[in-house]
Amino acid sequence: MDRSSPRHRADVGLTAPDLGRPDTDLPAADYRDGRAWAEGPQVVYDRLATAAMRVLPHRLTGARALDVGAGTGSTTRELLRRGAAVVVVDRSPAMLCELRRQLSDSVPLVIGDICRLGIRDDTADVTVAAFVINHLADPVVGLQELRRVTRSGGRVLATTFGADDHPIKAAVDEVLIRYGFEHPAWYRTIKAGEVAPISTPAGLSAAGAQAGLRRALVESVAVDLSDLPVSAAIGYRLGLAHIAPFIASLDAAVTDRLRADLVATVAALPPLRLQMLVLTGRG
Repeated sequence: MDRSSPRHRADVGLTAPDLGRPDTDLPAADYRDGRAWAEGPQVVYDRLATAAMRVLPHRLTGARALDVGAGTGSTTRELLRRGAAVVVVDRSPAMLCELRRQLSDSVPLVIGDICRLGIRDDTADVTVAAFVINHLADPVVGLQELRRVTRSGGRVLATTFGADDHPIKAAVDEVLIRYGFEHPAWYRTIKAGEVAPISTPAGLSAAGAQAGLRRALVESVAVDLSDLPVSAAIGYRLGLAHIAPFIASLDAAVTDRLRADLVATVAALPPLRLQMLVLTGRG
């Protein structure tokens, strides 16, 4: 990547206060219900963040960290616990509002896109993107941008799900469809564009190398969530961006029947375990 290109000239650094305004060109699907995410998927993504961050040093005191596609802050909280100074980037104002509700005002928030970060070259000591690049038409572009903003010798970490889906996904979808749910068009478009090769260790490692990451390594991590109650496993699915608006549209009686059907369905499934791939490399 040409770091002198005007497209990559710096706008802000990691000491900036709150930045940016909502981009009116963002698709409506990106204005997700941050509270629905916090009340459902966040408990799972908190556990995934903890497992992924084990590959980084336990203490990051004084490190400048960038959390790209931060959502409601699962990875942000791990970085803060380790002593890093964190700047958060996400495309969704709703998610950032929820993150702000949960965290101190001292964490700068930026509305931005992983493929067009308004951050100076060679700025961050640690740059993280959890479950973001799998949604890109070209994940290498996102990884190149992560590398660009990371100082030479700094660490880049990106995660995605492995190839094997737990049956909870199909089982919950099947119940929802009986209640009239349809996957929204924006979700179908995203899923059609997701890049399958990075769901394998070899494919993700190759993408990291192509993006210019040095010492690119991929670890496959099985995250055991079997201790979560059935209600939490169901909440993990119902709070996702493509499902939460449908749930919110139902009246209370229908919602109660739906949840009862989901409890019976999910309780019969194998324990919840998710396979995650963790890519690390040097800037």
